[in-house]
Amino acid sequence: MDRTKPWKKIPDLDGPYKHPPPKSDGDPWAILLKPELETDKIQCDAWKEEVQTLLIFAGLFSAVVTAFIIESYKFLKPDPNDIIIRLLAEISNSAN
Repeated sequence: MDRTKPWKKIPDLDGPYKHPPPKSDGDPWAILLKPELETDKIQCDAWKEEVQTLLIFAGLFSAVVTAFIIESYKFLKPDPNDIIIRLLAEISNSAN
């Protein structure tokens, strides 16, 4: 191999090695994919359970807040100060 241009010959797996790497029986990508899929499934299941819990909490919170709003809506009345201010403004305008 030429030392000035080491990129001319790139060794491959089938080339002569003093200690060749072991060849696997199956597809190396399948071997790597299996544990990753298991990890992803565990993570997705945890996220799914968390989202379901949050949705239940949001629904219950919304129901309670809605009940309070409905009950408090009955007690809403116009501010008497607004009526007095409007009447005083009309009196002031009519006096001018």
